[in-house]
Amino acid sequence: MLCNDNINMYKILRRYAVCKGEVTVKFLKAATLLSAGFIAAALCSLCAGAEDYTGGDDTAVFDGAYFCSEDAPEALSKTAEQPNAVSGLSFSSRSDSSIILKWGTVSKADGYILEYLDGEKFTKLATFTAGDEMTYGCYDLSPATLYKFRIRCYVNDNGNRIYSDYSKVLEVRTYPAVMTAMSQTDATVDSVTLQWYRNSTAKGYVIEKAVGDGWERVITIKDGNTTQYTVTGLASGTTYQFRIKRYIYDGEQMLFGGYSSVTTANTVPSAPTGFSVSSKTNTSVSLKWNKQNADGFILDIYDGSSWTNKIINNGYAVSYNVTGLKSGASYKFRINAYKGDISGDKTYPYCSGGYALLAVNTKPDNITGLKATTSTATSVTLGWNKNTSASGYIIERYNGSSWVRAARISANSTVSYTVSSLSAGKEYKFRIKAFKNFGGVYEYSGYTNLTACTKPTAVSSFKLKSRTNTSITLSWAKNSTAQGYILERYDGSKWATVKKITSNATTSYTVTGLKSSTSNKFRIKAYYSTLSSAYTYTTVNTLPSAMTGFKASAKTNNSITLGWSKNSSADGYIIEYYSGGKWVRLKKLTSNTYVSFKFNSLKPSTTYKFRIKAYKTINSAVQYSVYTNLTVNTKPNNVTGVYVSKVTMISATLSWNKNTTAGGYIVERYDGTQWVRIKKCTSNTVTSCAVLGLKPGTTYKFRIKAYKTINGTAEYSGYTYCNVITQ
Repeated sequence: MLCNDNINMYKILRRYAVCKGEVTVKFLKAATLLSAGFIAAALCSLCAGAEDYTGGDDTAVFDGAYFCSEDAPEALSKTAEQPNAVSGLSFSSRSDSSIILKWGTVSKADGYILEYLDGEKFTKLATFTAGDEMTYGCYDLSPATLYKFRIRCYVNDNGNRIYSDYSKVLEVRTYPAVMTAMSQTDATVDSVTLQWYRNSTAKGYVIEKAVGDGWERVITIKDGNTTQYTVTGLASGTTYQFRIKRYIYDGEQMLFGGYSSVTTANTVPSAPTGFSVSSKTNTSVSLKWNKQNADGFILDIYDGSSWTNKIINNGYAVSYNVTGLKSGASYKFRINAYKGDISGDKTYPYCSGGYALLAVNTKPDNITGLKATTSTATSVTLGWNKNTSASGYIIERYNGSSWVRAARISANSTVSYTVSSLSAGKEYKFRIKAFKNFGGVYEYSGYTNLTACTKPTAVSSFKLKSRTNTSITLSWAKNSTAQGYILERYDGSKWATVKKITSNATTSYTVTGLKSSTSNKFRIKAYYSTLSSAYTYTTVNTLPSAMTGFKASAKTNNSITLGWSKNSSADGYIIEYYSGGKWVRLKKLTSNTYVSFKFNSLKPSTTYKFRIKAYKTINSAVQYSVYTNLTVNTKPNNVTGVYVSKVTMISATLSWNKNTTAGGYIVERYDGTQWVRIKKCTSNTVTSCAVLGLKPGTTYKFRIKAYKTINGTAEYSGYTYCNVITQ
């Protein structure tokens, strides 16, 4: 039995023992007397690395323990064999923060204890049973750090553990940590300079460049203090991707950390080439340049006093239209290319080392207000607004096949020009452009076009063709320089259009609805397009109204009395009759109040033709109405020599002289109330008529007239009367 002092000593040894890995002290429940020498041996073994105190009793033995002296190798007694040491302790993988350990199994082992060196001593890391997987992951480790591990197994023997020897210590170094991304600090057209933060554990660095779908090594830097490197031999204006990793040495082996995130770097673009003007206007200039490896361009504009810039955020751009410029002004342009984000640090992106320069003059403003201010038959006067952005103007005329210069005006204050020697009634095309003289270099505005016409020639031979009392027909010569004509009449206060005639082939027009015996003023002009010739004038009087009511108001065998209605549009009348194959004036009546005229000394039973016209003196010109015609027959002579050649109680015979102007006779008797025809003699050779059925001793009244049928019309003489008393 152990004495209390011995037991206390073991407890003290157990509490403060340091595991050295050489011997294991086991406290067993077996009752064995311990000597002072044994205690010394136990102390020696504890100093050599005893681990556990498992006893709860006052007795204990050392299982597999040895005395400190090499001369006393005899072991203490034990009840089971010590297991073999664990072999194959290694790692299956590692990173900058983890190590995955593995080892082989030991036959009949009941468990395993994995330890790691923590400072100056090994510390239990994990305990495993025989059924566990022989692997263990160590995580949250420090990068680029050497770690040491060992393992032993044990068997259980009646509630006690018998431990194997420790495996060979495994030394494993973690990889270096992943680096932060590099940054670009500078660039040229064929290089980029990269920098990174120094890492105290790094022995060096590897920089790689993306090529296609893979990566190629740029350089291995063997100095861990290096923090910058310039990659050369690159293409200008090109975006590249780089990554970096650090390395350390694990013995002779190099351990590489993970790659940094990808760094994008840009070489400086070359200065743009082919910088030129593709087109320009008065307020804009379209610039162009050759395609370039760039993310965009910075275009600077000098207006004579300061530079301003426009950012073109398009690396594919090969042109730019600069707007809002002044007309007829000189500008300078320069352009460089950039790579990167223009919205960031103004020292980055990287711009091309040189500018492409260009001097450009804007065009003058186009001419405004161009119009034909006046035109004649042989000229057109052009007018326009003054162009303050110009030095002068050039006027051109189209001759049917090409444009021909008409004038060059060297002062912008001159704003009109007359183009002469043109043809009448013709359409002409004109155009005008402004020019600006920049020290012998001329810039021209765009053309302003105008179509203008010369006036047609005046209408000739404008005259009266015919007229009536209410109409006037005018005529004129065809005007080949005109498209048509405009005929106007003065209504007493103003000129009013009578007719627009749309064909120059129409050369007459009848104006109707006029008043009789009225003076009318007319004028006519030819027109071509919107232009008209000068007016040609004429004054024409309408005729008096035609006579109405013209008739024979009375006639005898030797006279005809003519009558008519008063003509208020006339001053008087002229009466004519037809005689000897022509018309002969019979009478001129000088007042329109005369409405009848008697023509005597005519032949009986004769046809006479008359006509009458009114006349009116207007502005010393006598105007005549149309004739009104009348045909009148004179009556036959009255019957002469009428007498009673025979009378009885119931009859009477009347006789008369033959009437050579008659065609026959009509005998009538008065029956007390009216005259009744009793006989029509159809031949003028019949010169008597017997009247029967009379009453005796009665007075009877008779009358007789001659008649003559002239042109189908019966004309009658006056009656001759005779009284008869029967017996």
